[in-house]
Amino acid sequence: MRCKVGDLAWVVADIECPQNNGRGMVRIDARAAPDLEPFEWECSALTRLVSQAWDSGEPYVAVPGDLVLYRDRELKPLRDPGDDAVDETLQPREVMA
Repeated sequence: MRCKVGDLAWVVADIECPQNNGRGMVRIDARAAPDLEPFEWECSALTRLVSQAWDSGEPYVAVPGDLVLYRDRELKPLRDPGDDAVDETLQPREVMA
């Protein structure tokens, strides 16, 4: 699993609603109940997300604070990588001769 409870995460591979990819952000609140397979996480929406109603499968717009469900592979967690992490975008580039 990439995510853990308490993480903030980007939606990167939403299977049902791909329009959320790269635009949606959630907070991981808890593991999903076993009867909600294949979803692993109950999340709070932090941005507006297109989602699907659990009972009808119809699309609706989730607003910040709404409960949404996601598979772990659909999310990319955002967390502090630690003091020894190096941002490669700030490193000098080698020039090929």
